[in-house]
Amino acid sequence: MGIEQNWDERDQSIIRCTITDDWSWESYHDSTVEIAKMGRAVDHRFDVIVDMSDAGRLPLSAASLQLKSALEKMPENYGVTVFVDPDKFMRMILESLDRVLPKAKDHFFVVETVNAARRMILLQRGAEGDSGFDSETRPIFPYK
Repeated sequence: MGIEQNWDERDQSIIRCTITDDWSWESYHDSTVEIAKMGRAVDHRFDVIVDMSDAGRLPLSAASLQLKSALEKMPENYGVTVFVDPDKFMRMILESLDRVLPKAKDHFFVVETVNAARRMILLQRGAEGDSGFDSETRPIFPYK
């Protein structure tokens, strides 16, 4: 299947990118071009969820350069990308990327579930606890 990207069903300011089975950096770049095009078509901030929970192995290549190229394609109204359940190698690359590409530190995050990705985006947007989302996506803040 590869890579698909669509506006999220629950929030039209989030582009949901799903990577399944085997994929290539070429298909990743095609997807980032399409995501950037979708983002330019709206006049509000957009964020990206990249669901890697069913992704095949990471393709060979310098992943940090591939991610840098993707980041450079994003328009001004781009916010963050949250990667969901990447494999251990991809997680290691993403977590160390801020040393190679400091701009990535403010734009790339890793979480375990799609709901956690939505919460991360809300937190990055500075959302309050009552944002209109249901209990699975609304950030929960403990009482003090």
